[in-house]
Amino acid sequence: MANPGVIDFTHMENQAGMDIVQNNQRVRATATNPLGVNYLDGIGTPVSITPTTSVTLTAAQLLTGIITIKATNATTVSFDTAANIVAAVNSATAGAVVGDYITVLIVNGATVTSTLTLATSTGVTYDANQANSTIPVSTSRYVLIRLTNVTPGSEACVVYL
Repeated sequence: MANPGVIDFTHMENQAGMDIVQNNQRVRATATNPLGVNYLDGIGTPVSITPTTSVTLTAAQLLTGIITIKATNATTVSFDTAANIVAAVNSATAGAVVGDYITVLIVNGATVTSTLTLATSTGVTYDANQANSTIPVSTSRYVLIRLTNVTPGSEACVVYL
């Protein structure tokens, strides 16, 4: 009789995408990417901020999964650096790997003409085909941040809106 608390890995061949966390280590059944891809969909309490000038969204805020911004005027919202984002993923999970995604909903809660313009920072770029990086008043956008380099000193990620 099988022990219900034990996972039998002997039958996990070609199970790409079937990641699990075991003893704070990500395990994948295939050898080509043994750590798998991590989809971070919110760690912690959502954030609500009311900036009066431009603001930088910290890596910790991005990891919460929901950020509401009620700006009093048109505001530039910058992402934290790729190094800080990778460090936050490393500390909040079993470790960052290339291909990991952070999903965050950014809500523009302003009631006046306060368009949010999203800006990149060191190591953070937009996808080459990115057409628009603004969030109009009373709307929201899902933002995906994909880690493309997790090597210390060379961290990089790409933002998709």
